[in-house]
Amino acid sequence: MLPKDYIGYILTGKFYTDVSDASGTLFFDVKNRKWSDEMIKILDIKKEYLPEIFESYEITGELKQEIMDEFNITAKIPVVAGGGDNACGAIGAGVVDEDKILISLGTSGVVFIPQKKWSLPEKSSMHAFCDSSGKYHFMGVILSAASCLKWWIEDIHDGNYEKMLGEAEQSVIGSNNLFFLPYLTGERTPHSDPYARGSFIGLTAAHTRGDMTRAVMEGIAFALYDSYNLADSLTPDTIRIIGGGAKSELSRKILTDIFNIKSEVLAIQEGPSYGAALLALFGTENEKDMDKKLGEIVKITDIIEPDSNNHKEYKRRYDVYTRLYNALKNEFFEISRL
Repeated sequence: MLPKDYIGYILTGKFYTDVSDASGTLFFDVKNRKWSDEMIKILDIKKEYLPEIFESYEITGELKQEIMDEFNITAKIPVVAGGGDNACGAIGAGVVDEDKILISLGTSGVVFIPQKKWSLPEKSSMHAFCDSSGKYHFMGVILSAASCLKWWIEDIHDGNYEKMLGEAEQSVIGSNNLFFLPYLTGERTPHSDPYARGSFIGLTAAHTRGDMTRAVMEGIAFALYDSYNLADSLTPDTIRIIGGGAKSELSRKILTDIFNIKSEVLAIQEGPSYGAALLALFGTENEKDMDKKLGEIVKITDIIEPDSNNHKEYKRRYDVYTRLYNALKNEFFEISRL
């Protein structure tokens, strides 16, 4: 069972999962939102062994009587299926239509791209899953996002974020020609390479600590841009950014300029947990127009417009960035064998 579904089992006594989490099990028919008959045959398992499938917003059952008795609860309490962390994060950020994408800057980094209809990205290293609103999404994940900044500021330095981010603001686009590959724990999208390693490239005696901090932030944004570029024919006009890394205005500005798409900051940053609560709201109120309701609920506190000149400069440097991994890939593997 997936972790949230075990909690659901304890609450209701029922064995179930939702379409967004099931999409990552490798034996789910994502297009048709059901268990894969082909995989069931290959694995030689009985279909009744698998949990019942629900949409993320559907009511799966009610709180068990013994739990109600234990806590002196008299009203019937419905339980809604819920969803995977990023699928719920998209709900909490109001990212359910193709005009918006979600970027999550947590320990890992996520680019979440809604899709109204089922399709597979031409470049297959991106995930194609069911979302929590009854549609689909592409998703790219980098293993180290805000964790790179945490490592640099807390583990290597004294943990003074205000001071070091202030120093990074004094640097320039491109960090004075310094690059950082954010592969501190290998990489997932697009390289699927556990041997990839983090690297500062281009370091000289003229570089400052501010240059290095900014290079870390730009490297994270370039890695996320790698994922975005795996999807085809995208026309979003807005990025919504959540997670701890979204607290930095400089980080948001770098992402906005690299993607060349306006970005919005949300009043409530706890995307996944907030999204799960909203799914419970939609399920219990039988909400028919989720998109409209999210438009009313999700509040924006700040908008950053991209600078086209900055984007052109970042694009030149991104072209170099993309070649660095390929140049070092074999060396990363050799290092792992030393």
